Amino acid sequence: MPDRPRNVGASLAGEGPSSARRARPAPSPAGAASLATTRSATSGSGQGELRAWILFSLEGLDEVALALGEAAARAMLALARRRLRAELGAGATTARAGDGRLFAIASCGGEDAALALAARLLGALSAPFPWQGLRLRSEPVAGVALDAAAGENGAEPLRRAGLALAEARALPERLAAYRPGREPELRRHLLLAAALERALARGSLALHFQPLLRLPDGALLGAEALLRWRDPELGTIAPAEFVPLAERTGLVHRLTRLALARALAVAARCRRHHRDLEIAVNLSARDLLDHTLPARLRALLARHRLPASALSLELTESAALEAPERSLRTLAHLRELGCRIALDDFGTGRASLTLLHDLPIDTLKLDASFVRRIADSARDREIVAATIALARRLRLRTIAEGVESPAVLERLRVLRCDAAQGHWLGAPAPAAALLALAKSAVPPHRGRE
Repeated sequence: MPDRPRNVGASLAGEGPSSARRARPAPSPAGAASLATTRSATSGSGQGELRAWILFSLEGLDEVALALGEAAARAMLALARRRLRAELGAGATTARAGDGRLFAIASCGGEDAALALAARLLGALSAPFPWQGLRLRSEPVAGVALDAAAGENGAEPLRRAGLALAEARALPERLAAYRPGREPELRRHLLLAAALERALARGSLALHFQPLLRLPDGALLGAEALLRWRDPELGTIAPAEFVPLAERTGLVHRLTRLALARALAVAARCRRHHRDLEIAVNLSARDLLDHTLPARLRALLARHRLPASALSLELTESAALEAPERSLRTLAHLRELGCRIALDDFGTGRASLTLLHDLPIDTLKLDASFVRRIADSARDREIVAATIALARRLRLRTIAEGVESPAVLERLRVLRCDAAQGHWLGAPAPAAALLALAKSAVPPHRGRE
């Protein structure tokens, strides 16, 4: 599955009765921070004093609201603000900034001191939040901007802190300071986030399908569903850019729901002509934290009168390692439902053999970085051969990604790989192309050898 980058997500460290809310939490009105708060802060300090504006986002509040309801998310925000006040003391300002965010304003000696302060505050926000006997967690992120008191009106430093926050979401330390030279890139990030939300609301993302062929005979086995996005103003946005954006902004649940609904509708049409065809859909780390996913999938399958075996759910090793206990529970329920579970990009993650033991999977997808070189590299050929042999002993199906030449395909046949996909076998295309293949049952690569 070459389209999807590494998954990111936050976790909930306890479980209890669920209100099963599906909407993104709205713990405070959306928008910027209270003007009254920022005006008070900008008017109360000495002339020329350097201050840090630190904007915090509690990533994972959407999962908390999904599992426990918005009251739990609001309680987390209130406790987070109390922790900021306790750390900063009486001379600082704290306030809500909307949509799961808080900000703090405090005197500082410069950027290094501001970043050190922000790191300390992130530590305070990383501790579990007690709520009704549970210990809830979020993944806090912070953006920092500096201004001289009385030199700014409040809105501008807060805007800069927001730009830094957008950059921090992509960094392992989850913390960044505003840099004037990065502003165009960060502005694009914010524009893309707003455009993606509009595209989801309008249903304007497209779903393409890359054929999956059975080996050795090349018969059509199914297809992988891949989202495509072309914005009327921003042009074509690659999945490598908009998928992690969706994960960082909490839009990934909506992205997955869209992909699942459309993919199963296409599968139902195709299976009128090819009754065993299966459709693969990618799941993110955050999807695995959604305990409502199995029930929603059961309803979707029933709506389209499809067996659960018509759906293969793909996840990466990194996704499975995010909050593994909850992920394993979700995967177990999906497997009980009858869905296929595929471990994607196998061999590129941190704990492959452990996951083979722990995860309820039935398919291994061999990463394209190994597959595409097996015709020329003896080392890569041995790695792929060993992986296929291991999977066969464990009774796991193997699918090779990245087949881009007949020589690679022939090697995979010799190695007894079960199935393959790649641009040489068939590029991702709209649903009509897959439907035509299902009707004809002719492998798309025949006639090209």
